[in-house]
Amino acid sequence: MTGMIKKPQGSDVQPMAYLEINNVTKRFGDFVALDDVSLTVNEGEFVCFLGPSGCGKTTLLRAIAGLDFQSEGRLVHNKKDISHLPPVQRDFGIVFQSYALFPNLTVAQNISYGLSVREMGRDKVEARVRELLETVGLQDSYNKYPTALSGGQQQRIALARALANKPGLLLLDEPLSALDAKVRIKLRHEMKELQRNLGITTIMVTHDQEEALSLADRIVVMNHGIIEQIGSPLEIYRNPASAYVADFIGEMNFLDAEVLTDNQITIGNYTLDVDQQVKHLPKGEKVTVCIRPEDVMVRNVTADTANVLDVEVLDVEFLGSFYRAILSCHGMGGDMEISANFSINLMRDHALSLGDHIKIALPKKRSRVFSGDKQAR
Repeated sequence: MTGMIKKPQGSDVQPMAYLEINNVTKRFGDFVALDDVSLTVNEGEFVCFLGPSGCGKTTLLRAIAGLDFQSEGRLVHNKKDISHLPPVQRDFGIVFQSYALFPNLTVAQNISYGLSVREMGRDKVEARVRELLETVGLQDSYNKYPTALSGGQQQRIALARALANKPGLLLLDEPLSALDAKVRIKLRHEMKELQRNLGITTIMVTHDQEEALSLADRIVVMNHGIIEQIGSPLEIYRNPASAYVADFIGEMNFLDAEVLTDNQITIGNYTLDVDQQVKHLPKGEKVTVCIRPEDVMVRNVTADTANVLDVEVLDVEFLGSFYRAILSCHGMGGDMEISANFSINLMRDHALSLGDHIKIALPKKRSRVFSGDKQAR
């Protein structure tokens, strides 16, 4: 087994391609679960496969693990072609959503299950188990059985077992989805800290966008067996490459518009400037303008501000740290509605209430424009 490598502190060394997925296709009869997928994962990187059920993310993880062989394509792990190797010959540890612990074995026995006493010796096996229990913060659980542990503790034990043989690659199949919200948040912070400390290359499958945004170095957004976009959490959130990504990651307003000039679109009676050039599209071409609720401006909106709209406050929902307002803009046609996030201070200072008429602005640098084929423009 390949040992885990810690990332050098303050190093300018460029990351190395550690896992290469080349033109992978997976068919189940006539159904194409993965369609010519290619991706490179760097050494020490935390990558999340993100998407809804049926998008192909779990199928891709299982192909990497060798649990379901790809129909076409090639997989190279640490310069070794693993395309047709059985799971036992691949250098990975895996954690499942269901923990998959043996209820009749103690915590220590579960962790040491894949360790060879014959090769390591009993004392070294015990030392490794205790080291891993300390790593996951469960030193006192050595002789306990899984049923005596909470769900979060069981998942930590499953993680320790996956790390027991010092794998080069850690695979996580929706490891937090069975936990309640508070435990999930706590455990994901611990998991990220552990991954950083160990420097182990990690791939996690999740349908939870918040998990992906908080944990990943890079996110791979998948849809119907293809990759829609690969990027850092901030890149994915701020610059979605398609309307699908814009809709799946975070909250988003979608406004129907038409092209007017190279840098202008019209929505009903309004003409708006956009930061993206749409000169390649003919005048009158139907497009979609996307803007996030938190990017809608209310403060300092004056006559000189670009993209000002007159709106009516239809509804206000208190969400703890902010208010979500539903705004109606009759001049946009079809009584179009816009969601906006207002801070508690803004609500207090402006004394906003239902039925108020206010001015908002849609900053052009925060707007994204997508044509009918749903590709970023």
